[in-house]
Amino acid sequence: MSISLAVGLVTGLTNAFLIVRLRIPDLIATLATYSVVFGVALIVRPSPGGLVSETFIDFFSGDLGPVPGSALVVVALLLLTEVILVRGRLGQKLYGVGSNSEASRVVGISTDRVRAGAYVFCSLCASAAGLLIAARIGSGDPQAGASFTLASITAVVVGGVSVFGGRGTAIAFCLARSPSA
Repeated sequence: MSISLAVGLVTGLTNAFLIVRLRIPDLIATLATYSVVFGVALIVRPSPGGLVSETFIDFFSGDLGPVPGSALVVVALLLLTEVILVRGRLGQKLYGVGSNSEASRVVGISTDRVRAGAYVFCSLCASAAGLLIAARIGSGDPQAGASFTLASITAVVVGGVSVFGGRGTAIAFCLARSPSA
């Protein structure tokens, strides 16, 4: 588990370096990193297999009555994220840097630090999601999350997040992902 999160951290730092320091466009850098990580995953585990420990599965699949424990964690994280984005200082910085990086820099926000932190955080979240998928299917499969790539990009855009930055909320993203939306 810690190795997966560490790989996620390194991936996020790599994305941040490519985008913030080398000034490679965001979309190109993240898609390139995705391709490299996916290729390495296929080399390490070319086909589904292996077993996930029962302790690990139990940790992620515990239930609280009829509600899966992982669903409660997701809802709690969603609400926390929404509060941070809409009411918190960090959210103001993220929206500011996303909507007008130059204006944010003028008022004293370290735009490079905010952008780098966002890439690292997103990469850690992707690693945690991969751990959750591994616990749900009970084995290692490098292609288990591949079908989520286009759906997640679509949900972000439908949820109101501008591909140019500075707009969107966590709740809107989830409403876009729901089957009724």
